[in-house]
Amino acid sequence: MTENLRNERGIVSIIALGIFAIMTMLGIIITIMISHNYESVIGMNNYYAASDLAGSAMGFLEQEHSRYDAGYSTGFVTCKYTDGENVTDDNGGIDPICENFIGSIGTKDIKLELEIKGRPSDEEKLVSARCERGRNLIRGVSSDCYVNPLPGTGNAGDRCNMYEPVFGEGEANLPANIANRKQDLDQLDHPCNWNKLSLGTSSNDRVSIPLYYSNREEQINPYTIEDGEAEKFLLRMRTPCLPCVYGDEESEAGVTRHCRVGDDPAICNNNERYVLDGDNHQENNDVLVQWQINGLCADTGEECGIKAGEIRGNTTAVTEVNINRGIENHEGVNYIVLDYNSQGIDVNTGGRTIIGMNLPTFTEAKLNLFLMGALISEEGRNVPYLEYQFLSDKPVASPKTKLETTAYIGEGNLINTFTNTEFIEVDKPLIDFAIQN
Repeated sequence: MTENLRNERGIVSIIALGIFAIMTMLGIIITIMISHNYESVIGMNNYYAASDLAGSAMGFLEQEHSRYDAGYSTGFVTCKYTDGENVTDDNGGIDPICENFIGSIGTKDIKLELEIKGRPSDEEKLVSARCERGRNLIRGVSSDCYVNPLPGTGNAGDRCNMYEPVFGEGEANLPANIANRKQDLDQLDHPCNWNKLSLGTSSNDRVSIPLYYSNREEQINPYTIEDGEAEKFLLRMRTPCLPCVYGDEESEAGVTRHCRVGDDPAICNNNERYVLDGDNHQENNDVLVQWQINGLCADTGEECGIKAGEIRGNTTAVTEVNINRGIENHEGVNYIVLDYNSQGIDVNTGGRTIIGMNLPTFTEAKLNLFLMGALISEEGRNVPYLEYQFLSDKPVASPKTKLETTAYIGEGNLINTFTNTEFIEVDKPLIDFAIQN
């Protein structure tokens, strides 16, 4: 009898220990679930808070941008806050921009990054074999190449998140993994350094490229005779790559090209681009792009400038032949459409058609481009768009200003991030106007 009682007590103890273990495990599971739910709630709250703060900062940047002219840049600004106080330390001081957000940050640990980027900085000259000293892409001995659109932001590219521009020292040719395994893709030719011109609305078929920039104090024309440093610019234009076919499907000359799976469809050799249907006969060489440089004459303050026209029976607008020649002669100086240098503007990539050089006497000068008509290939197919790139030996304003804010909220493993990016275009003329030559 005593033995049975002992056995029953042992069984009860074992059951009790089992129940206790189960309850302990349930407690741990519930604690973990509560912790995860708590972290999830905190994370979600931080995400929305980061979104709100990034949006608020974007509103501030929009207002700041509206106060200045084309090319205005703030540089990269980082603001840090702890317990609602601005603890940003910039060379021993507090960045004054960071004071604008004190009312929006609450008591969390926050980092805010923001930038208005209206032009390449002096350090952002692209490394390119064609910009090396002694090369002819930008004539003379200058080895500096500044590009518009802002490097890496061009909308002619499909995978710009993979491309990081190479500035200063480095290799001109891009790594094979972002160049369709090509070994000689110069980064000047990467599509993320080109923008599109296409028929449609005024937002697609025209662009204004400021030939100056502004800071907080003044507008600066780098082409002025007195103290300007810029001497040259080039406008390059090309047709896009032909569409891809894959696998066993055969390509059709001038219509499609063969690609490998994984290739970037925006990268190709120049012989794999559309060829426009113009030829060297005037009647078969359509004008595609009109251009004009307009600004204010420094001496009178009135509107004046330079525009495409007729010289010795030849148009100085951009024609199909101009673009075809540029693509065919891509290794030489002919891979351009407009060339401004100390002698004036050369608008004929096959010859020496020169137009004036009164650009140094302008203020607020802009190069305006207007795509005039349909793009047709030699095979009679529609060409979807043209690609353009503006190169200069000194930085000027971008046709699109980039505004970007990133907010980081939280600490440890509970940091949430939200990035807000916006592009604001320079105002473009909707109609042509009379210009005094």
